[in-house]
Amino acid sequence: MDNYAPPDVEPESLYDESLIVDLISRLYNMLIELGALEESLVVWPSTGGHALDLSHLTEETSMDSRVVSLLRRLPIVRNYVVVAPGMATFDYSNPSYLKLSRYIDRFSTTPTSERIEPSPAPGTALLLFEGHDDAYPRLVLDVDDNTIRYFDGELETQISRDLDNGRWSASVNSYVNYPAEYAPLYLQRMIDKLLEASWIPCGFAVFSLSDYHFEPGVIELQRELVEDYDWPHTFYRDAWTNDSSGYFDRVMGI
Repeated sequence: MDNYAPPDVEPESLYDESLIVDLISRLYNMLIELGALEESLVVWPSTGGHALDLSHLTEETSMDSRVVSLLRRLPIVRNYVVVAPGMATFDYSNPSYLKLSRYIDRFSTTPTSERIEPSPAPGTALLLFEGHDDAYPRLVLDVDDNTIRYFDGELETQISRDLDNGRWSASVNSYVNYPAEYAPLYLQRMIDKLLEASWIPCGFAVFSLSDYHFEPGVIELQRELVEDYDWPHTFYRDAWTNDSSGYFDRVMGI
């Protein structure tokens, strides 16, 4: 698995578009390898980048030129796919979704006349992943300060275990209240969690060892992925892909 060697990440360095592209591309390639992401759903950018349709954007919902440049270079998943605990992809090739993504704090992917939408996010912010079971933003990159604000499945589990968590006294109704982290380190940690099999794509989900709802089944699933399918070394990809849907049912108790 030498292709997944981590790039050189300088802590707290300035925003580096190429590094963000490299890390997300590595993440998607690993998910493809694990059978969690169909390769046919991923649109990789051409030499000149994606031809994005920005016609639905207004002055109010416009994006910083650095965000536009990043989107042109990032791989786009043409579907709704769970890529990490609590996180799913967002199709930026759809101009309507592209406009919708500027309202990062929305609560539904379908705007209605009865609900007042929140104000658009700053032009420097980009919704990388939304919630897999709702429309809460889960991973938001800001190119201005090179941070990611996150509300991932593991944080959600932590809060569920301790509802009186002091650091979560702020409203969760806005992504600006989420914990923030240096963007490349957070993305690298996502890759590391897949490599060490503490995040395990299986069927229609990505299970986490920290998810106490499925803990016994996930621990056994990790053992099988590492010992029986030799992840991340030789890795018997076809066998894992064929068997994992049955494992999903087992972990979920179906």
